[in-house]
Amino acid sequence: MVSVGCALPTAVATDIGAAAVLPSTVIGAVQGYTASKITGGSAWNGIFSGAINGAVSSTLNEVKLPGKAFISQFAGGFSGSLSSDIFDYMDGSKRSFTDILGRAVTSGFSQAILCGPVTALGNSNFAGLVFGYGATLTSIITNAMWDTHSQAMDLCEG
Repeated sequence: MVSVGCALPTAVATDIGAAAVLPSTVIGAVQGYTASKITGGSAWNGIFSGAINGAVSSTLNEVKLPGKAFISQFAGGFSGSLSSDIFDYMDGSKRSFTDILGRAVTSGFSQAILCGPVTALGNSNFAGLVFGYGATLTSIITNAMWDTHSQAMDLCEG
């Protein structure tokens, strides 16, 4: 809810198409919900943190920056993890600030490494010609890859 409310005005204010931001926000929310249910976490936490990840990743991917595929994925992973841990903390988690920040940085780098190349391919002219909406397609693939990685990290922590 928070990210959908922020993503659309951001998209309009910066001349970024809402058509690029909204699908990633919704996909992130659905995948965040699914990941939370699989790992035994809060459904609402998963929805909000997944939506934040999707909105941040897709919004920054639309900005003209060198290396934007990797920067956007790092920022999405960082903000999604940070928001998830903050929501957990508000629900009674005993993680320290250092642990929360460390997990956010690790998540950011992991998402950038795992998903940045796929996003870069989606941003290329080749992917746009072949797939039509390359960025939306890669958003789906990227979020699926990241959620698989996140679930594995959560399960390993017990």
